[in-house]
Amino acid sequence: MYSLIGGKVLSRRKLSQLVIQNDFLGNGTEKNPFVIENYLFEFEFLKLRKLKRFIIFKNCKFRYLNVYHSKNLKFNNCESETIVFSNSTGCKVSHSTFNLVRLRRSTNIIIQDSRIRTLHLIYSRFNTISRCAISNGINQFSAANIFKENIEKGRDLKLIFQMFPQRKLHKSIIFYPSMFIIILISAMIFIAILTASLEFFPKVLSLGFSLFFIACITYVIINNHYHYIKSLKIGKNKFK
Repeated sequence: MYSLIGGKVLSRRKLSQLVIQNDFLGNGTEKNPFVIENYLFEFEFLKLRKLKRFIIFKNCKFRYLNVYHSKNLKFNNCESETIVFSNSTGCKVSHSTFNLVRLRRSTNIIIQDSRIRTLHLIYSRFNTISRCAISNGINQFSAANIFKENIEKGRDLKLIFQMFPQRKLHKSIIFYPSMFIIILISAMIFIAILTASLEFFPKVLSLGFSLFFIACITYVIINNHYHYIKSLKIGKNKFK
C-alpha cells in the first residue's frame, strides 16, 4: 500500500501531482476516471477541496476525511474514522467502513453496502442510503433523503430521521421566541430597578446594548430556520 504523508489539503493541483508521481490510471473524465488505489493517507486530517474530476478511491485508508465543495468522487472499499461531505454533490460510497459519516449541506450523495456507526445529516437533501449497517443517527433539518433496506444495529432510524419537521419546528418557532420574551421581560424589570438612581445609568446602557445584540442573534436564528422550513415542499425523509 502506498502512503501519502505530506500536506493536508488535496486540491486540483496536488491531485495532478499525486497522479503523475504514482502513475495512477485514468485521465479524470467520466469514461476514464482517475483510480487512486491501495493508498494510505497518513495524517490526522485530509481535505479534498473543490475537486471536479472523476476520481475513484479504491482500497484506501483515511483518518479524518473532509470532502469539501467537490463532486464526481467515488469511494470503494475504503476505511476512515470520519468522512464529512460539505457542500458536495454527486459522490458515491460503497463497501466501506466508517465510525462517523456526516453530510453537511450536501445533495445527491449515494452511500450503499457500507458499515456506519453514526450517520449525521445536517441541512442535506436528496441523498440515498441503502443496504448499510447503521448503529446510530442524528438529523438536523434534513429532508427528502431516501433510506432503503438498511440494517439497524441500534436505535430506530425511522424514528430519528422522521422527527423533522414537527419537533424541530416547535423548537424553532416556539422555544427561541419564548426565550427572547423571557429575556426581554427580565431586562425591563432590571432596568426599572436600576434607573432608580442615575449612578447606574452606564449599567443600563450596557444592558441595552446587550439586549439588542441578543435580539439580533435570536432574529437571525428564527429567520434562518423559518425560511428553511418554508422551503421544504419536497417532503420528509422516506424509508423503503
